[in-house]
Amino acid sequence: PKSVLKRLRGVAADLADLQQDVYDEDWQNLAIYPNLFQAYLPVFTRYTDSAFPSSSAVDESLRFSLRYEVGAFYRHLRELEKAVEEKNLPGAEEASALMSLSYDRYLKAGDLYEGYEDGGKTPEILSLDQIEFEPPALEPPLVRDEVVILVGPDKGKTGRVLWVARVDGKAKFAIVRLSYNRELQDAEVKTFTYSWIARTSSSGDQVSKDALCGFVAAVVACSVVYPIDSTKVRLQTGRSAMPSDKEGGFLALYDGLLLNLGREAPNAAMLLAIFNFLKRAIFNWVLLLLNGSLANVTFLRFAAMVPAGAIADAVGSTVRVPFELMNKQVQAGNAKNFSEAFDVVFSRPGASKFYFASWTAILVRDVPYGTFQLVFFEFFKEFTPLYLEPLGFSLFAQRLVWGFLAGLFAGALTVPVDNISTRVMTEVSNAKEDDSSVLDLVKSAASGIWETKGLEGFFVGCAERAIYYAPVACLFFTLYDTLVNLI
Repeated sequence: PKSVLKRLRGVAADLADLQQDVYDEDWQNLAIYPNLFQAYLPVFTRYTDSAFPSSSAVDESLRFSLRYEVGAFYRHLRELEKAVEEKNLPGAEEASALMSLSYDRYLKAGDLYEGYEDGGKTPEILSLDQIEFEPPALEPPLVRDEVVILVGPDKGKTGRVLWVARVDGKAKFAIVRLSYNRELQDAEVKTFTYSWIARTSSSGDQVSKDALCGFVAAVVACSVVYPIDSTKVRLQTGRSAMPSDKEGGFLALYDGLLLNLGREAPNAAMLLAIFNFLKRAIFNWVLLLLNGSLANVTFLRFAAMVPAGAIADAVGSTVRVPFELMNKQVQAGNAKNFSEAFDVVFSRPGASKFYFASWTAILVRDVPYGTFQLVFFEFFKEFTPLYLEPLGFSLFAQRLVWGFLAGLFAGALTVPVDNISTRVMTEVSNAKEDDSSVLDLVKSAASGIWETKGLEGFFVGCAERAIYYAPVACLFFTLYDTLVNLI
């Protein structure tokens, strides 16, 4: 009956809503679906028995196939129900994807896709030359990513990843909901060998998106943790951690915030845009040299990130350094506002030499830090889901972990050069013309720390730096990764 067919095809809309609620982690809505889909069981059963009623071998085989897919559908529904009760996002993603796959196979076995006898081919299928996509080894497709099919009869079709199946931590195949097919009047759900799919992208759009998301994420993250950085600088310059009432109390820790945002937000936008652009360019260049023979080697992908991160951070320093020098003067108490800080850094006798020395010190500190945090974030993003997902960590919670660990390790590894650069920068206020080279100034700062505080002096503020960079990287990368996947 047409009413049965209509209800069966209506399952597709409910599955699409289910998928969106999984993406939104709307656990209240997700609790509704077990009962909703259970109500479809009589419809599945009626169609199975009435569409192929004879005792012929063909009809018996079709009934067996349809009943198998119905059984799989409801088995995965029970898995979904359990995952929702536990608020287990990876489990919900897997169960909902397998439900969609079973439903798609039921439609095909029951001949319920219109036009499928012609293969469902549509004029919208594009040549791969018309689609920009990331090399799979450089940007492995993840759940929710838009992808293009690279190999097989569906080559050139696009879709969205519903789930990635892993064996021993390695991705083996993916369930993909293909884009809407007007001839089939639906969107197919299929499994593909993982190496057959790639994330779609537009180079220009991606650069703009990275820059915008990086800028916004930096503004929010730096505003939240700025007082910790002020405390660190006060300790490194021999002052008390908490400002006195005469200095303005706790609110004085926010002195120089706008200078800090001027330093960090544009820099973050440049850093991520340039890093991701160069990472792709270097990777593709190396692949070209090697004729693609190392396309699936993870090492090559991470190796491409190192020069990309270093160059991106060095370029970003053209914006960051002037603001950081002025910001340090305010935090150290050598200037009260932007005007005084500008005068200290750029207008005093000998300031130009100390400015260049400070820039050198910052590059020595920040190029390794910037590179470390970017590579560490990608490393933890690549390898920790295998351990975090079974523990019930949501995607948002995993991003928090990736960012926190990236900031913690990168910050801790660059504490000594942070102390040297801070000493050089704060000495700008006492700048005098002399014949000292930039290297001499940096050596003098290091010697001063050694003579007054010994080896311990190089690690002053270690805890504060780690405490600062771990949460700031946690917030920054979580916001960036969330925003860049929403836009």
